[in-house]
Amino acid sequence: MKKLLIIATAALILGCRHRGDSGNPNLITQDEMLTRNAADIAKLTLGMDKAQVIAVMGSFQAEANDGNIPNPFRSEVLMDGANSYEILRYWTSNPPPFVHIRDRDTTPVVLKNGKVVGWGEAAVNGILPRP
Repeated sequence: MKKLLIIATAALILGCRHRGDSGNPNLITQDEMLTRNAADIAKLTLGMDKAQVIAVMGSFQAEANDGNIPNPFRSEVLMDGANSYEILRYWTSNPPPFVHIRDRDTTPVVLKNGKVVGWGEAAVNGILPRP
């Protein structure tokens, strides 16, 4: 009977730890984040607002050795006259070993005045000032 109780307890503990030590259901693995983000980018449509983008892409975090990685990985806001652009960068590919996540490891989603106008580097290059 003790063996059965020990095995059941161990299975319960291991089952709860697959999403990290915190047991947080919004904490996933890095590989799972990359897979989800790559698949979910394809579900976006032009004209979505930020809340819709967040609903499609999720607001989870990936567990990393040096801290948790948020989703989106990074965001920035640019102003051009009366227009406001927000760039949400979603982590979609792994950098080389021992290299931090770079912009080229992300897929940017560009919102103009709160609505999606495109994604990918071409969308970002379309709003950046030309030299």
